[in-house]
Amino acid sequence: MKILVTGATGFIGRHLVKELVRRRHDVTCLIRDINKIKYFKKLDVKTVHGDLFDEDSLKKAVKKKDIVYHLAAEGNLSANSEEDFKKFFRVNAEGTRKILEAVRKYGKKDIKKIVCFSSTAAVGLKSKPVDETTKPKPISPYQRSKFQAEKIAENYFKKYKMPVCIVRPSMVFGPYSIKSEILKMCKFIKKGIFILFNNGYNAIPLAYVEDVVNGTIIVGEKGKPGEIYFLTWDKVYTMNDIVSSISKAMNKKPFILRIPKFFSIPLAYIHQKTAIIFGFIPWITVERIKSMTTNRIFKVDKLKKLGYKPNSNLDKAIEKTVKWYYNNGFI
Repeated sequence: MKILVTGATGFIGRHLVKELVRRRHDVTCLIRDINKIKYFKKLDVKTVHGDLFDEDSLKKAVKKKDIVYHLAAEGNLSANSEEDFKKFFRVNAEGTRKILEAVRKYGKKDIKKIVCFSSTAAVGLKSKPVDETTKPKPISPYQRSKFQAEKIAENYFKKYKMPVCIVRPSMVFGPYSIKSEILKMCKFIKKGIFILFNNGYNAIPLAYVEDVVNGTIIVGEKGKPGEIYFLTWDKVYTMNDIVSSISKAMNKKPFILRIPKFFSIPLAYIHQKTAIIFGFIPWITVERIKSMTTNRIFKVDKLKKLGYKPNSNLDKAIEKTVKWYYNNGFI
């Protein structure tokens, strides 16, 4: 099949492109940074230099394609200002509108599926197990921008009958994940200390990048237009499990500093407000504290019905990821 991938230079995008090429698909990547085009030519893929706000490049990219995987996005989980929301909204929401509009105008007759990447973040913070029928309640700038992107995609499905599916991956990790929470945790553990908010028994939604790629391709091939699919592991791991697994992979025994939730939230609030005043992204926010201390469980039954079979082995996935970090000088 002829496939277009946006966000191909990102962490998940790179893995997705490699797997699509391995499966012998004809892949085109929309690439904004011309310096990264050489890397993709080594993979025997076509490239279009441009971005989501360049209609000429979009027109060229979407023509005569069977599937579009739209991964291009921007965000930071700790960002908390309205300026951050505007920046994220432009790329995540308006960028989604641009690619869908280009498909509608120039590629609708050929394209059989458009898979738009969202995030479990679009749902907001829920303390009970949720599925795709749960009503979203996003709060942070990133959460709100991803939810708005979903609404735009849903509107194109309803208004123009476009074959749009939405996937909501959770915390994704693996080789090349240089902006992940897992890497941040590795760096703390390497220093011999790890700050744990509350008791660490809360569930953290994880997914190894290979499982996310496989789930994404399944949605591209079998997903029902107009539907949303959570994309995460089906096994629940706690924060304690993750810290233990990383420590084992790094052969470290860090000192665990446990800070009670009732004490950490006021500190995060002060730090968050200071960040707004002085214009920097805070290290921690109230929402991040709540996120790291709340049970977050997303059901993947809907995706499993399409054939999704996650290989949710935490220790093996962490070991592969940590090894890549060491080999590439990130820890």
